[in-house]
Amino acid sequence: MIAKILRESGTRQAEMIRSGAVSSVELVREHLARIDEINPKLNAAVQILREPALRAAESVDRRRAAGEPMRPLEGVPFSVKDSIEVQGAVCSAGTLGFRERERSKKDATLVARLRDAGAIPIARTNQHAVRPLDWAAMPPGACGCRPIIAALRA
Repeated sequence: MIAKILRESGTRQAEMIRSGAVSSVELVREHLARIDEINPKLNAAVQILREPALRAAESVDRRRAAGEPMRPLEGVPFSVKDSIEVQGAVCSAGTLGFRERERSKKDATLVARLRDAGAIPIARTNQHAVRPLDWAAMPPGACGCRPIIAALRA
């Protein structure tokens, strides 16, 4: 059964962290557990950023405990398409030949802005290497970060 918190929006998850209803570490662990549960069947996550995400979540929890101000998405995990640069991760753009590329030296603007808002990248998600011939065949909501982007605009 999916943990109830995973059904909440990113903004609601951030509110829960700020109020102390859940810690960032607990939230990240719930997301990682769900990825571990379903990814073997879906192959949606090509890279799980488990250790860096947990370290970032621990930092969020320490700052909250110290009474430091919390940013809008503080401690909320998000996934990133494999075509978007994440510092320290390989950006293969879904292409097998790029798997051995050098690790990204900096975040793409999108990722940097999400991090600046306090969000934590937890996974790099799969994509097709080639654009489909029929755009209507593409599933909606292919970007795992769309709800977080919407929250940043609010």
